[in-house]
Amino acid sequence: MYLCVPCSPEGVPRLFDLVRVKDECFRPVFYFALRDTLVADNLEQATRIAYGKTRHRVVTLTGQLIETSGRRPSLVYQTCCNY
Repeated sequence: MYLCVPCSPEGVPRLFDLVRVKDECFRPVFYFALRDTLVADNLEQATRIAYGKTRHRVVTLTGQLIETSGRRPSLVYQTCCNY
């Protein structure tokens, strides 16, 4: 049902595959939003993957995003909660 990145560059995982849901009926919602976004350790690795032979949407562990168009949104969303 969901597209697969059979040989993802550098063996990085898809963000969608890292999401765990309590109710499987919500998986399509997450796939719609995340698609085949790959998760890289850092911006250097993300850049290699995003601009490789095949373009990929890549996010780093710190939240930096590279779109398939090559655009890098400048805002990184971080949540700070002090409870």
